[in-house]
Amino acid sequence: MTLVNKTLSEMLDEIEYRGLMRYDILIPEENPELFQEVSLVKGAHLQSVQIPNEEYLDTLCSLMCSDETIIDDFRLALRETFYNSFEYGNRLDGSLPISVKIFDGVNGAVLRIRDSGDGFDFRERVENTGEKPKYFGNKGFWNFAKESYSVSFEGDGSILNLEVLNN
Repeated sequence: MTLVNKTLSEMLDEIEYRGLMRYDILIPEENPELFQEVSLVKGAHLQSVQIPNEEYLDTLCSLMCSDETIIDDFRLALRETFYNSFEYGNRLDGSLPISVKIFDGVNGAVLRIRDSGDGFDFRERVENTGEKPKYFGNKGFWNFAKESYSVSFEGDGSILNLEVLNN
């Protein structure tokens, strides 16, 4: 991933946007069949978070990425993005929505995920060191350390755009 300073409009221009391929509103309390519970150790505590199930993630991956060499990394990045959106953005509140949009283009696709939280200061969490960004915080940012796709944050940090270009 390359962290870029691009708006959604700029990414859509780059992929030569053709149309909205998918638009979902995910609410764990209203769509429990779409979710799986993931438990992670946080400090001395075990914490459970609802994230979209593997079938849903596979669907998004197939729509976004046809390159088999990066699909596992892309799936991991998606999983971490949803985890962060539900844990930090929506503060584990299963009644709050997360919107997911996939924009199709001639040259690739863009995935936009927006949670219902207050966002975070992504500029403060990222330090550019040379050509490769160095990420602070948990391993979630490290999962974006692939050059196969670009990520940008917008607004207050509650919006993430993920762009995958065709090879």
